[in-house]
Amino acid sequence: VFEGMFSTSMLAHAKGGWRGLTHYTLVDLWARQNESVYVRDSANVDDDVQEKRYRNTLKWVVEPNAPRVSVLRMLSVQAAAHFADQSLGFVYLDANHGYRALLDDMEAYYPKLMAGGMLAGHDYINLRAFGVIKAVREFTQARGLSFVLTDPPTGRYREPICCSGWYFFKPRAPGEPSTHSPRAAAEWECAAVFRVRAMQGL
Repeated sequence: VFEGMFSTSMLAHAKGGWRGLTHYTLVDLWARQNESVYVRDSANVDDDVQEKRYRNTLKWVVEPNAPRVSVLRMLSVQAAAHFADQSLGFVYLDANHGYRALLDDMEAYYPKLMAGGMLAGHDYINLRAFGVIKAVREFTQARGLSFVLTDPPTGRYREPICCSGWYFFKPRAPGEPSTHSPRAAAEWECAAVFRVRAMQGL
């Protein structure tokens, strides 16, 4: 969640188009984690900074959007137990980018998705410490699914910023493509752009 910038843009976008959104849950531990289990990441900072981020998230994201936004302050894989199977329409994973950690998250949340729901994430990039590419490929291949990569978001002058996201849909029936729905893809791309603008303060 960090400070909820992406969540803010997603919620704003939901008001304009995702009218099926009934509740939005933010999941984050907001605590420094041991680098032996948490891949090296600039977001893994000291607890005093984490606490400030948590308070800012409550102030700027949760409170203005109550009661349809709530927080689970815990590890993402632990939070999965709080959701019933086939109850979620959209899950976005951007936590520990290590291979095993992301694979565990995907395995924990895929059963929670309703048929036709979207599982998505960020940082599909080839960095030594990151295992996103391997985890996404292995997870989808093992289930006969395909996934889509978003174009890297661009800045004010169309220069690439950061890295691609990924997403796929849980098939409604055996054999249904997992990369359907151009409208959902367009909404996802739009949300990614909003995220970058929020990060840059544009």
